[in-house]
Amino acid sequence: MFSYAVQEQAPKASQPVVILNTHGSLEDQTRALAPLFTNMTLIEIPELHHGVFDVGAKLTSDRVREAAG
Repeated sequence: MFSYAVQEQAPKASQPVVILNTHGSLEDQTRALAPLFTNMTLIEIPELHHGVFDVGAKLTSDRVREAAG
């Protein structure tokens, strides 16, 4: 994943994109992706530093539901 050409590919996304930003080691890099997408929702999850889908499954799903309205 670290070799993926995200700056080249992100603007090609035609569907809405949701990016979950846990506040771990890639926090700043994840936030920097925002300007690359035209239809993107960035969901900040500062309470999590890792384990977004196992340790923080409920918190993550709650944040996604909130963002969906």
